[in-house]
Amino acid sequence: MAQTRDDEDEAEPTQRSARGVAPQPGQRFDRYLLLRALGHGGMGVVFLAHDPRLDRHVALKLLHEQAHEHELRADARARLLREARALARLAHPNVVPVFDVGVAHDRAFVAMEYVDGCTLSAWLRRRGRSVAEILRVFVDAGRGLEAAHALGIVHRDFKPDNVLIGREGADERARVVDFGLARAGESTSSSSVGHVGEPSGPSSIDAAPGDDAITRVGVVLGTPAYMAPEQHRGLPLSPATDQYAFCVALFEALTGTRPFVADSGARLLRLKLGGAPPWPASARAIPSWLRRVVATGLQPEPASRHASMAVLVAALLRGPARARLRPLLATAAGATAI
Repeated sequence: MAQTRDDEDEAEPTQRSARGVAPQPGQRFDRYLLLRALGHGGMGVVFLAHDPRLDRHVALKLLHEQAHEHELRADARARLLREARALARLAHPNVVPVFDVGVAHDRAFVAMEYVDGCTLSAWLRRRGRSVAEILRVFVDAGRGLEAAHALGIVHRDFKPDNVLIGREGADERARVVDFGLARAGESTSSSSVGHVGEPSGPSSIDAAPGDDAITRVGVVLGTPAYMAPEQHRGLPLSPATDQYAFCVALFEALTGTRPFVADSGARLLRLKLGGAPPWPASARAIPSWLRRVVATGLQPEPASRHASMAVLVAALLRGPARARLRPLLATAAGATAI
């Protein structure tokens, strides 16, 4: 997204980011000038930065040093570049594009499109959203995942904080972010995870209260609250893994509560293995067709979920049309009976 150039861009920074020193606004990181911090997360910190080579603003994600020390090895750097090439092929209006990936000052970094907007989490908190508004945003995000799956890429950490909603005039567009970034942080001794059918290592996640907002780094990557059962177990991942997380997020957006809540990873997995949970009383206004779509996506076995994200998105689009058509069909049936 094009941005106007700040006065800060003109100032020559007095220092550069160095090893062991937390990057600060006004410093240069590789060729990028850091302008201000945009947010912090389990994987790292994101800065608004200026790229002088292309004269544009970017969102520059700097991955935490302690979680990514292995990225300094040559084979890890090569893996980062392979991921960057894969993500460069993922050009879709509902995906935040990756411009650059590398290692500088002993930190791995990812330069992405800067989206002037907010996360899906923040968008939902700002005011009450109608079912139609929520579906519009989730259809956008689903199309982004669908495009990734078509290239054999599995996100593996889909959640509301990894969906950005930008404003272009009166138009809001949802974009999925952080494809493959969690994968870049795994140790060099573990298998690469994230592409269709690739195995991960054995799971050791045991989420304590409050841990569900943290992307775990190391053995198994993901955010426990949104992870599919196979992800908890460290089994091979597939597009159905993203579909599960998508439906957890959709359930949460529609009801204000998550479908599964537990005080440990083991208990959370047991709840998920029981299948889709009952809907809360506050969800009475949620149409039955939409409940069925979400429940299918929350099935513990990947083969029992929707056949693909494309099928799931189509079901979300088809449901409202059927709901509008139903009264017309009932009227026509009554007229025939007369």
